[in-house]
Amino acid sequence: MNDNVDKVPGNSLYMLRLSEMYLVKAEAAIRKPAPDFTAAREALRPITDRAGFAADFVDNVADKDMLMTVFYQKYLELFGENFEDWFDMIRYNKLDGTDWVALGYVNSWTRLALPIPRSAIAGNDLLVQNP
Repeated sequence: MNDNVDKVPGNSLYMLRLSEMYLVKAEAAIRKPAPDFTAAREALRPITDRAGFAADFVDNVADKDMLMTVFYQKYLELFGENFEDWFDMIRYNKLDGTDWVALGYVNSWTRLALPIPRSAIAGNDLLVQNP
């Protein structure tokens, strides 16, 4: 399995948990042009039920809070796996303007946005370095 990085064998195996699929489905249902909060709740319910939350936990989350609830559940469920939380924080910031510094997840934006490699910038005049 050549990953094309200095001709060093790599590992192309990516693990995906069933719980992650439920969480992806819940977020997708919320992000639809016409959000489907019922579908989001049904996708989230197996996660919260298995984790021991109250049976009506998902039903008691306000629609406006569902997206962050999905994030929090994913953060708990996949803590530290494959940097999922980092990818989610970047996506939520870009799509929703979520301020992770104000929420205390990172102490500065520069701790969240990684620099673009110089080799990538050298090969593409349209790329601008992250702050």
